[in-house]
Amino acid sequence: MADDSTVALLQEIRNLQKRQTELLQTFVAGQQQGLDNQQQSLAVQQQVVERQKLVLARSARIWMFVLLGGFMLFFLSLLTPFLRLFGRLMSGH
Repeated sequence: MADDSTVALLQEIRNLQKRQTELLQTFVAGQQQGLDNQQQSLAVQQQVVERQKLVLARSARIWMFVLLGGFMLFFLSLLTPFLRLFGRLMSGH
């Protein structure tokens, strides 16, 4: 009887150890999947950063063009009266 209960106890311990091993394997697989997902996320974030850099560079060029155009229009609007005055002075002599 003692042998039967010892064998049953050892079998139960063996079964629990197998179950623990299976759970650990599942846990490790889940951790690996999580790491893989994090690596993929970091790669996507790096792509987003690169795209944002490109967009920022493009928008900076566009803003420079717009500001330069606005400055040119402002300068021409100020220059026109002086050119008319200069033309009148030149034709008056």
